[in-house]
Amino acid sequence: MVKWLLSNHPTIDVNLCDNEGATPLLKAAEFAHTRCVIALLGAGADASVANVHQQCPLHVCAQAFG
Repeated sequence: MVKWLLSNHPTIDVNLCDNEGATPLLKAAEFAHTRCVIALLGAGADASVANVHQQCPLHVCAQAFG
């Protein structure tokens, strides 16, 4: 689904944040959706964007699997 959305909506903002500062990449990393993470990074998602808790995608991934 993510690949389809990215392919069919090339102007979509992959770095858009919710009210907690979470981006789609952060949420994909949090729930270990590897294919979504790869697709979002390929579409230009910024892996350095942190949420309101100062966690970036790498942090939440490490917490999930640490």
